[in-house]
Amino acid sequence: MWTHLESALAPFKELARLNRQTVTGADGESVQLVLSADRCHVDAERIELGFSLGAEPYSVGLARTDYRRDGGWDFDRIRADISAGLRSGAMKSGTPFELTNPSLATGRSARPEADAV
Repeated sequence: MWTHLESALAPFKELARLNRQTVTGADGESVQLVLSADRCHVDAERIELGFSLGAEPYSVGLARTDYRRDGGWDFDRIRADISAGLRSGAMKSGTPFELTNPSLATGRSARPEADAV
């Protein structure tokens, strides 16, 4: 039986594995990412992950193809890019942020060091 979170992320219910994983916050401390089923959405081209870090709500969008690896999701890259966006200050509470995997696309990256060439 699918959970509320898995249903919200269908057909990519495996993204629910990100729930309660840790990322590095703006202050450099490890914080638990808590996905919110009512703020997660999937459409034809992108996925929006709504989550909280403590009491602060965040939202990141990602292209369905940018964070795939070997037929699955690259959870390490997603967590690393969220952490980098938080540490850099580019990702702010309450403001949607678009993650871009810099190895696959050009555009705004949550990892500023990847854009500095």
